[in-house]
Amino acid sequence: MNTPHLFHYAQGRFQWELTVTDEYLVIMPTQRRWNLIEKLAPYYPEVFFSKPLEHTGLFRHFAELSGDPQSILSFAEKHGVLLPSREVTAARGPKTEENTSGSWPAEPLERWRTEISKMRRAVEVWDLLRSDDIDNLAERFTIQEKGGVLTVAHVENPEEVVYFTRGEWVGIEGAAWRYLEHVINKRLEAYTHAVLEFDAGKGRMALRVTAKCLLGALWLQFAQGVEGFKEYRQCGECGTWYELTPDKNRTNKLYCSNACKQKAYRRRRAATSQQAEE
Repeated sequence: MNTPHLFHYAQGRFQWELTVTDEYLVIMPTQRRWNLIEKLAPYYPEVFFSKPLEHTGLFRHFAELSGDPQSILSFAEKHGVLLPSREVTAARGPKTEENTSGSWPAEPLERWRTEISKMRRAVEVWDLLRSDDIDNLAERFTIQEKGGVLTVAHVENPEEVVYFTRGEWVGIEGAAWRYLEHVINKRLEAYTHAVLEFDAGKGRMALRVTAKCLLGALWLQFAQGVEGFKEYRQCGECGTWYELTPDKNRTNKLYCSNACKQKAYRRRRAATSQQAEE
């Protein structure tokens, strides 16, 4: 499959500010951009996603968010708003000369928390499958049988369900793979689509999978990781998750970037100098 287009917020192109209330992430275009944004409404959230996603393990970072307002705001300021325009609501914010109503586009924080939890459950199941930790995997699911049909549900969300007939049952490991397939596909169906585009570099048409929003980009990145048996590591300096593959990073690489590598080196050097002085 061709590399999908994954998008994130590009601050240099579209000027806007984010703030949080107790319930919402509020999206506030700056004054000089308000007229343009107003004309594009309700489509403008998609405009914020304008260049390839740079963080190869961003879905893991998303899954680890605490869900408190500040963690959500910090993630959104770096990577963009989460939802497509059709799911953006409105919330009260400060009144401005251009927006006298004080009503601004917004994303419910509770929706962010729901999506974080969904991703966290899926990533945890994937990690348990890859480590062959069947005992802990079995604790993540409930199994019920009625009328010859087995219902397998995640203990934290009974609505995430897969079904088997007795003859189809392949054990808890197979059920967990089916669960992962189901959860990922539901999000891909909702927030990604396939498009045919002209590739100027190759001089021909190319079929690509495109994310409709940041949420779709995150699930698409996760799906690629599952499909490609990809390995990820957390940076020893800044904690950023990054993909470990021969064509991207050495498998013994400990830092996400040269900047972090140098920062860690300077920190170790300073610590060594301090110990020597003592």
